[in-house]
Amino acid sequence: MKHFTLFIFLAAGIVSAGFAQEMKTKVTVRDKSMPGFDQSYLKEENRAISEALGDQKFGEMTLNELKPYQERLRLASRKDLFVSQSGAMSFMIPGAGQFHNGDALGGTLFLLLDLATIAGSLTGAYFLLPADLRFDRIDYFNTPISTIRASWEGKTIVDFLPSFGVMAGGALVNLGVRMLASHNARETAKAAIDSGAVKFDLDVTPGILGLKITM
Repeated sequence: MKHFTLFIFLAAGIVSAGFAQEMKTKVTVRDKSMPGFDQSYLKEENRAISEALGDQKFGEMTLNELKPYQERLRLASRKDLFVSQSGAMSFMIPGAGQFHNGDALGGTLFLLLDLATIAGSLTGAYFLLPADLRFDRIDYFNTPISTIRASWEGKTIVDFLPSFGVMAGGALVNLGVRMLASHNARETAKAAIDSGAVKFDLDVTPGILGLKITM
């Protein structure tokens, strides 16, 4: 069973490498701005406030004068967080961010695309295994273990390279699907916010300025 065990470990390694690349991509995106935030709304609000204030300095303003600007920045920050969370959801599970934003069609398409890439990779890898190791040639439930072991030990690593290649390619395609789904989810979230489908209502409680999201 040594070759069988080796096949399993190498297959797991390829899948792990794909997830590691996904996590690396995710961290890179996060490092471009404030941790976890898209920041497009915050930057736009900063520009608007700067233009409104002109040459006036914050040190010359009272707390009551500053409070409206603070609330505007808080609201913009919450919008950016909502957008980033939508993107992260679809990166982890393609389609999740779209469903979260009410885009059932887009969510279904990305989810099916993700499942198709996974199923395609596994199917391709299986059919590229040596023919005498496939289920139609060996009954793994009723064949003696010694016979199964002999079948796997009679193969070299070269015999499994086509299967490994398909799995590696599938992992890259799946990464592309996740990145595309994440980008689309962020754009969908922005469209929902701009259209008013997602609203952020100020919910003021004693000593706390909160924000409530309504859809």
